Amino acid sequence: MLHADETSARVGTGLWWFHVACTTTLTFLVANRTSGQTAVDEAGVLEHMTGMLIHDRAAMYWNYPANNHGLCVAHLCRALTGIATLRRHTGWAEQLRGVLYDAKRCCDAARHQGDPGP
Repeated sequence: MLHADETSARVGTGLWWFHVACTTTLTFLVANRTSGQTAVDEAGVLEHMTGMLIHDRAAMYWNYPANNHGLCVAHLCRALTGIATLRRHTGWAEQLRGVLYDAKRCCDAARHQGDPGP
């Protein structure tokens, strides 16, 4: 399983993008002046991906040949927090966020008991 993400930061006077790909034991981090798929391709990691790729739903990640794609729970919960600020969506968004947190707690407990999961 590989997790991928990107974030921006100021480097000198310019805006750069930091792209990360990590497992539970290894982290690959690269800086690039751009944020899109070209920058990720230049990093040279994701096109070799054969397992599950966990990401934030950015369109570029769906273009990589991972066997499976999973969505990052932290990113989903952040989106649900924003949706919950709209009164007509507060109830279901908060309930779904609770379901995601409960699922994470169950997975964490299973891993703690020795079940490696998928």
